[in-house]
Amino acid sequence: MQTPSQKKKKKALSTTDKTTTSKRTIRHPVSFSQLESEKIKQYAFNSKLSISEYLRRAGLRRKITTPLLKEQWQFYNQLAQLKSIANQLKQSFTVAADNNDIGNLVEQLEQLHSDMWTTTQQLLDIDRDVDDETDAL
Repeated sequence: MQTPSQKKKKKALSTTDKTTTSKRTIRHPVSFSQLESEKIKQYAFNSKLSISEYLRRAGLRRKITTPLLKEQWQFYNQLAQLKSIANQLKQSFTVAADNNDIGNLVEQLEQLHSDMWTTTQQLLDIDRDVDDETDAL
């Protein structure tokens, strides 16, 4: 349930969304410190938006997405491969249980566990690197 003030904000935002197709002719000069300016430039760059569009979206509380880094895509793909391997292990487990061949299955599970741990650590390292870059701004 929305409060009356939330409904008002939502209505105000929805009415401004309808006018985005009109020509933008009104300017609002805004002053920033050097640090603020650099942060905004970096955030806009990371979001693949112009500074004006970034500030417009931030001010109107619209969604601002940041594309994944190349390394993040690589690890996403690795996780997808691990999912595929887990499905293969599930099938192998069924076959191994039928054939009483548990030793081979245990080796596969140990390898999967090792791969998942390594990938998780790499993802955490990338997340820390991204946080450090953001904090540096």
